Amino acid sequence: MGPLLLKLLLQGVLLFDTLAWYVSMPSEIYGLQGSCLVIPCSFYYTSYPPKDPRRVVWYQWVSRGYPLVYDPWHLNDVIEKFRWKTDLYGDPSNRDCSLLIKNLELSHHGEKLYAWIDPENVGWRTYAFYDVTSTIVVHTQPQQPSIYIYGGERTGDTVTVACSAFHTCPYSKPTITLNGVEGSDEIRDESIKNSLWKITLTRTGVIITERSTIKCSVTHYGGITVTATKDKSAECAHHKISIEPGLADVTEGVAKNFNCSVYHSCQKEDPTITWNYENMQVTKGNKKPSGLNKISYSNITFLAAKEDNGKELICTATFSGANFKASVVLRVHQYQKPASPTQNETYFQHVADVIPKITALPRSCVVIPCSFKMEEEYVTRLRVLWVTKKGGYMFHTDPVDVLDNFKGRTRLLGNPDEQNCTVEMDNVQTNDNGPFCVRAERENERYSFNNSCVFIIMRASPDKPVMSSLPEDIEPGTRVTIKCSVNHTCSSHPPQITWSIPTARETISHSHMGGGVWETVSAVTFIPTGYEEKDEIVCTANFWGGKTQENTAFLIIRLSKYRLIELNPIFI
Repeated sequence: MGPLLLKLLLQGVLLFDTLAWYVSMPSEIYGLQGSCLVIPCSFYYTSYPPKDPRRVVWYQWVSRGYPLVYDPWHLNDVIEKFRWKTDLYGDPSNRDCSLLIKNLELSHHGEKLYAWIDPENVGWRTYAFYDVTSTIVVHTQPQQPSIYIYGGERTGDTVTVACSAFHTCPYSKPTITLNGVEGSDEIRDESIKNSLWKITLTRTGVIITERSTIKCSVTHYGGITVTATKDKSAECAHHKISIEPGLADVTEGVAKNFNCSVYHSCQKEDPTITWNYENMQVTKGNKKPSGLNKISYSNITFLAAKEDNGKELICTATFSGANFKASVVLRVHQYQKPASPTQNETYFQHVADVIPKITALPRSCVVIPCSFKMEEEYVTRLRVLWVTKKGGYMFHTDPVDVLDNFKGRTRLLGNPDEQNCTVEMDNVQTNDNGPFCVRAERENERYSFNNSCVFIIMRASPDKPVMSSLPEDIEPGTRVTIKCSVNHTCSSHPPQITWSIPTARETISHSHMGGGVWETVSAVTFIPTGYEEKDEIVCTANFWGGKTQENTAFLIIRLSKYRLIELNPIFI
């Protein structure tokens, strides 16, 4: 046998011996300071079996010597940085030699460790265990968890939220808590590769709000917690909008309530509900019947004018980025005077002069003109009373007898001895329509009158002031007179008229126009200078009760030559 052949045979025997044993572990493994770490390890052999296959010892790799990291036979001989901190995680009977480090410290960073199977019987000539090492890399901060959201595009939809975190400690898995969505949970912990595990909490629930923050907290072994958040937005569902009642039969000047209801599932955004009529009493609110459904509503106390007949009453619900409308067609009827009620007591019939209908402005006052004639030429010591159609007193000389809803709001302006029964109602309410009828008493005698009842037609807005026309091309320094007039039915508290310009003189007059309507006129004189900042005059009528109306007239003032030079300077 030649030398070459002998050499090849010897190398084959050595290779066979080397391949007879095999140990596998990651060359580098990452762990979290203060947590635990499992170094995956497995072994395999085809020959030279160990006498004690359950005997596994871990060492620190050094150039000389065999410092112990884990040895159940010699626990006190384990080097200090690993003493009482290591244990065997794997089952050697399944050829698993994985090592558990229960409390990873910063001092463990960079340590190279290796496992030896049955070191008392399997020598280094059989297998060089120290050639297969794993280097520990210690991180001081955990990696943030990852949040994934699937579905839930609209409120009420099913949504799936998954929160995942990586770890290297299957010995004690991290705990995951999820906030921002409720539902059923599923937890899965899987090995990604030899040294890395991934734990995932998946929650399936229902989106209940348009904007929410999903918060995922992961607590690793050792009490180290890290948190991640992710915002979730969803469109809320708008189901329908409706107005009740659907038939809009209304009486001129008589309040009628309409309700606009918006059905939706928006939890953080309520719609803005508006009506196409202003100066009406409106109340708003929300109701939540069940689950995610929600009803936003707006009630309007509608006061119709005769010119509203055939027009639409429109309710608009505005969400961010979307408008929804509902409407009803108004059918306005005029008030029909009822037949005179049959009186249960004996009255003396006389004649009164009461206008059958008068307009009034809610929260303001109304003065109802009234006079009467008696058959006797002179009747004194009469008590004038005003009654409702049900017989209660709108006005009585004894305040105790006045209905509660009229107490302190009515007073007699006329003198009964002069056959004047004029009455004032203050702080008019939208349902103070009447009719109201005048009666009289004297001792045991009671008097009723023909043409004695009035019906009050409520108006949502006061009349707009009327302004007299201004001359064109006004010369600066010229006195200009302008009038502003407004009609009303509250003669005891007439409107206050104000101007947007300084006035040199003002004259106020009040005139009865008939039918309970009064006119207040403000006549002012002003002198334009040509330097006015605005080219308009505004007349504002401030009505008793707080409502206002205004009108505007435009000024055309001739510019003086000095003003022209200012506006168009000449440069020399």
